[in-house]
Amino acid sequence: METEEKSNGAVIGIIIIVVLLIVGGLFTWQNSAKKLAEQEKNKAELEAIIDSENFDTELDALFQDLNSTNTDIDINIDTLE
Repeated sequence: METEEKSNGAVIGIIIIVVLLIVGGLFTWQNSAKKLAEQEKNKAELEAIIDSENFDTELDALFQDLNSTNTDIDINIDTLE
């Protein structure tokens, strides 16, 4: 009678698949962490630019110019044809 040899091929295949899944998960996790760090850096730079330009004073200056402009043209609507 022939003795049956136990095959470990299925176990080795499962181990390889699990290792590949773990490596893929680590790769994805590191990429997302790098992307998040880059987004935070860009956000901080943008906030610094916005703070330095001081938009409120420019807007106030425009409103002052608008209010100081003389729009009275001294035309009587009744005399127009």
